[in-house]
Amino acid sequence: MNSTLESLRIPAGLAIIPQVLDKALYTHGISLNSTIKKIVELAGLGAAAAIIGLFGLGVAILIDAVTFLLSALFILGINSKETWQRSPIRLDLKGYLHALAEGFIYLKKAKVVFAVCILGGIMGIFLIPINSMMAPYTTGVLGLSAKGLSVAGISSTIGLGIGAFLFPYLRKHFSARILFITGGTFIGICYLVWFWISHYSGQVMLTYVMLASTMLIFGFFASFVETVIGVSFMEHIEESYLSRAGAIFNAIASSTIPLGSLIVATAMTFITLEQLFVATGIFTIILFVGMLFINTLRQL
Repeated sequence: MNSTLESLRIPAGLAIIPQVLDKALYTHGISLNSTIKKIVELAGLGAAAAIIGLFGLGVAILIDAVTFLLSALFILGINSKETWQRSPIRLDLKGYLHALAEGFIYLKKAKVVFAVCILGGIMGIFLIPINSMMAPYTTGVLGLSAKGLSVAGISSTIGLGIGAFLFPYLRKHFSARILFITGGTFIGICYLVWFWISHYSGQVMLTYVMLASTMLIFGFFASFVETVIGVSFMEHIEESYLSRAGAIFNAIASSTIPLGSLIVATAMTFITLEQLFVATGIFTIILFVGMLFINTLRQL
């Protein structure tokens, strides 16, 4: 139920941005939004242990539920420029399929947005190895305690926040295409570095430092990919198609997760985790460097 209802909120959340921000402020607005998310995520991670320890799991879950209700109240208070269509709207299968088909046709015409949708889905696959295998990597490969997982998570979150904060300033000096390709290439490099770190698993302090540093760098450059996709999506789509295009994009991105997980699970029956990281790193670098020769991405 949570995932289903969230899938309704995401396209609506995209569609409301033009009602609140001028187009010239998309880069700063989306970057600021991402930065604040990472800051409060860190605050939540820091407070979680204390809340669970003092009040128990039930209270922690209740607080989580209350924050969703408060978020809804804040959203209701947004003074948007949206014009409500007061005439009755007939909802049926034929009308739905027609509206959905229009969204696909529009994406097909808007080549740069269609490319961003496909690349966003592909990028999701390349992030699955580190997202799903971080626990066995830190404890099994590096030989660290559960603290290693916390260090990795906090470091990547800080990197994401810093990258999102600096993105608008870097956008003034570099094109979105260059930032996008650079971000993806460094994600691939980080996979190769994580393989290299495994050779120092016996030196605990050094391993912690290298893990924290690479996760910080990973988060920093991953924010470039994330922000470029978000900003380009908003800048290149007509306002009337935002909800439908956003829903299609979310569906593409979500569908790659089980596909990528299946690929990773299958690969792990034949190769080691270190070999998986090396393969992912090489393919990610090849993918993003190859984007230098895709003319459509010059419009990012």
